Amino acid sequence: MVTLETPRLILRRWREEDVAPMAAVNADPEVMRWIRDGSVRDEQQTRGGVRAWESEWESQGFGLFVFGGMYV
Repeated sequence: MVTLETPRLILRRWREEDVAPMAAVNADPEVMRWIRDGSVRDEQQTRGGVRAWESEWESQGFGLFVFGGMYV
């Protein structure tokens, strides 16, 4: 699994436990108004996005990372 770490953050590939927090972000109209057409996304749509991002990793060898702050 590809992971990049610095003293303050971790960038890694997606996991199942990332879907619910990402779905909460995608369901927030105040966040989503800045993304694409501003439509909110539910958990099923978010899960589809995560699958697509992971598919890019598998087929192309790169893709969207999850950000995990270590906050030290």
